[in-house]
Amino acid sequence: MKIYPDYYKQFRCIGKNCISTCCAGWDIDFDSETVDFYRSRTDAFGEFLNENIEEKDGTAMVIMPETKRCPFLDEDGLCRIYQNYGEEHMSMTCKNFPRRRRLFNNHAICSMSLSCEGLLELLYDWPQMVTIVTEGSISMETMGDLRMKELFWFLTNGCQLLQDTSVPLGIALGAVIYTGIEAGKYYEKHDFEQFESVVYQMPEITQQFLQSGEEFTAGEMMESGQRLIFNIVDTFCHIVREWDVFDAEKFLWPAYVFEYTDRERQQYIRTCLANQNRDLEHRNFWRKLAVACFFGHASALGAEDCESIFLQDMCIYLILAKVMPLTWESSEAWDTGQYFCRLSMIARQFEQNKIVQKFIWPVIQELFKPDVFSFTIAFMTLFD
Repeated sequence: MKIYPDYYKQFRCIGKNCISTCCAGWDIDFDSETVDFYRSRTDAFGEFLNENIEEKDGTAMVIMPETKRCPFLDEDGLCRIYQNYGEEHMSMTCKNFPRRRRLFNNHAICSMSLSCEGLLELLYDWPQMVTIVTEGSISMETMGDLRMKELFWFLTNGCQLLQDTSVPLGIALGAVIYTGIEAGKYYEKHDFEQFESVVYQMPEITQQFLQSGEEFTAGEMMESGQRLIFNIVDTFCHIVREWDVFDAEKFLWPAYVFEYTDRERQQYIRTCLANQNRDLEHRNFWRKLAVACFFGHASALGAEDCESIFLQDMCIYLILAKVMPLTWESSEAWDTGQYFCRLSMIARQFEQNKIVQKFIWPVIQELFKPDVFSFTIAFMTLFD
């Protein structure tokens, strides 16, 4: 059985129109069957191809030049392997990206990487609510111990809540993440009755988050939310800059902001938040992006570090994806098509460089100890 969001099979690579090509800025590996074919080529392109492949720890890797741009891209940003040998002889890495699958025996959860600007454009233009699609049976007889049925209902209920415009997105995110963390404790133990019970309590959990939010004044909410937002963005920008990440200047805040004092940087973020665009078109995009992010991380259910995966990856990415564009000078990102390019670059810091998991999240956790409700307040500050 397969579970995937409805836009999954509608994705098409945007090719030369992609500014932030997936063929630059990170390592690219080739599977052994593909390499065997390449090694058998004796034509001119085959020789060039093999000159730019090396073995690292038993894995064939593309030798990246100083530009960090795949040597097999032509001047238009198109793949010369595809042009010379056809799609059937591209590596599995290149053919599958940005598609991802997590396998559970004979079952698969299929999601998509947010590191692809083509996917972000697809989400922005997606004309309807995102729905969850299944291929194959979800009957109990075929699920075995994995109980994909319960996981399917968790994904379905979560995606519906995130797109319910009667519920503030910040509240919906808090309720979905809290439900996932709590339900994951039972999923890991194969206590599927309790797992299902927690999932079906999602409406009640949502109401509890709404009531908890009402206990704070608007000023208290804003102050608490902005504090966590600033700490995450400030930590991210300084660590990424220190590590000299590829093309970092394109998605971090302007260079002069690094020269500000702590207080000046805090005020800078407050001003950016106050000036953010909250029109309907953008609101709809953020709900769809939240769905894509949630769907991509829901397969962490049952993992020992389920809570940290939800908090460090899903929460921090959504905050950065919302706040960093506000720090880019003027609104040129939306006007010139740079927005999705830069957003995909931020996602790559999670997937390839692991900077967030290795460095940023430990610092934030140690210094600020944020929990689900802290993130919910930050989301309400951003989205509602």
